[in-house]
Amino acid sequence: MDGAELETDQAVLALAQSVAQEPPIPRLHALSERAHKAIAYAPGSTSAATTVAEALAQGQGVCQDHAHLFVSAARSLGIPARYVAGYLLADEAGHAVRETLAWAEAWVDGLGWIGFMIWFGGKGFWAYLFDSLVFAMVTAGTFGWLWPKVIGA
Repeated sequence: MDGAELETDQAVLALAQSVAQEPPIPRLHALSERAHKAIAYAPGSTSAATTVAEALAQGQGVCQDHAHLFVSAARSLGIPARYVAGYLLADEAGHAVRETLAWAEAWVDGLGWIGFMIWFGGKGFWAYLFDSLVFAMVTAGTFGWLWPKVIGA
């Protein structure tokens, strides 16, 4: 590991520790908000080869970078977390889009896997409602235009 990776590991741990004392669900929402603030959403700023270290260093990235940061930080707190990727085949009008989308899920005892779209940047009740409804519909197969693939489960 080089110095930059060690610094990034410390940055991920610091981000995780900043929410460690919160109750479980507020902890995850706070972690989502902090990941969103640490890496500004900037389409085209990173690629699939970009590491969390690189995205953190430049302070910008895309949904995959947010998800990687959230998963790393959550796991450092002992919270089971996974990276989820989906493929957007078409927009609502049926036009081909062919874009990927990434989000993170964390396990909460008594509730199961809860999804977090960190790039969305929402806060509070509406973000929770949005996340819960979207991921319930994706899991149930309601969205034909989004096909989720769980990675690292």
